[in-house]
Amino acid sequence: MQTYQNLLEVLKKKFNFSYFHDNNKNNEILLRHDIHLQDIKNAYKMIKVEKELGIKATYFVQYNIPQESSNVTYQQKYIEFINYCINNNIEVQPHISPISGAFHSDSSLSKEIKDIEKIKTNYVLNRVGNYDEFIIIDDFLEIDKLNKKIIEYLTNYNKEWEEKFGFYPKGMSVHGDMNFPKIVDGLNNKTLMNQKCFADIYSYIDRSHIISDRFNYISDTQYNINLFYPEKFKENSYQILIHPAQWSGVKFKKLQNMGLH
Repeated sequence: MQTYQNLLEVLKKKFNFSYFHDNNKNNEILLRHDIHLQDIKNAYKMIKVEKELGIKATYFVQYNIPQESSNVTYQQKYIEFINYCINNNIEVQPHISPISGAFHSDSSLSKEIKDIEKIKTNYVLNRVGNYDEFIIIDDFLEIDKLNKKIIEYLTNYNKEWEEKFGFYPKGMSVHGDMNFPKIVDGLNNKTLMNQKCFADIYSYIDRSHIISDRFNYISDTQYNINLFYPEKFKENSYQILIHPAQWSGVKFKKLQNMGLH
């Protein structure tokens, strides 16, 4: 945790730390943690460091996603962590894959979702203002149907979150989906969720244009060298994504080695 503490100590001298829902200004950092099961142990340690330094951070927790919902042990660990955050005034919100949720709830959705070349040809990305839309040639994925299923899934999920934890989520971070194409400048997790039809569900989504246009994105999964030499951060605004499990053991050594070359 010493490297992480050093990162925050240096950045605190140059930047303000804010929440996603704040009225953000220049030279600010949105510090974000995506919490999967393997991240929980280190997340408690990072909360302690952040509290001692007076750093604002948001924890997005992968509670009760379809792939893990039947595992009672997993869910109990997530519940304990979310309640810990609530009891200690830590900002906590969902980290989920809306696409997985939709496909889990409706098996009739298109099975051609992995046909990347066909998707590239038939769904052309078109940005309009702060939102993405698609120029559609052949709507074999039935995008409107998929969107409606995602909205249904998120509405039910948010209600479950409210019943379980006592508040309705303000925002979310989108978990990557291995079963959905990752087409750069095309149809992918990010651009699908950037459609205007989802704007009323959350006050913010982590990689929306409203956020990404103003905040440079840095992730520890991309082995950014600035995470080890924070004095290299230039005056700007940043969204920094931290996966706590990356910051100890074998994963940290890999992160460190990659960052230093």
